[in-house]
Amino acid sequence: MSGSNLNKKILVCSILVIAMLLLMPSIPAIQQKTIKEEIKQDLKEKLETINLNYIEEIEDLEWIRHPILFLMYIIAVFRGIRGFGIMFISSEYVPELELVVLKITHPILFLRGAWLAVSASVWIGFWFALSQKYGWNW
Repeated sequence: MSGSNLNKKILVCSILVIAMLLLMPSIPAIQQKTIKEEIKQDLKEKLETINLNYIEEIEDLEWIRHPILFLMYIIAVFRGIRGFGIMFISSEYVPELELVVLKITHPILFLRGAWLAVSASVWIGFWFALSQKYGWNW
């Protein structure tokens, strides 16, 4: 019988401990207010230390106003260069009479290059139109 009394005491004590933990706040209100004030003070100090000359240096990068847009442009240019390079490798110019004719030696590779070049131009056109629509001055 002493085992069941011990189990009851353990059960009652554990229920009381859980109830106290649930009712007691983890951070008292005073500490929470102090933390908020410290954060505000840190922000004020950081804002005071900003040098206006640094902001003027940032304005020198006017041509790269939107870095993601610039990255899309670089990707598209690289894709276009790759496409024209593949087209150049997979074909040759053959002189016939007075004309120079393009002879495609590797048609599948040529189509891949054409696809890359055309999709790059469409990609650049899309981003340019989007930039014009939203006034990103690209």
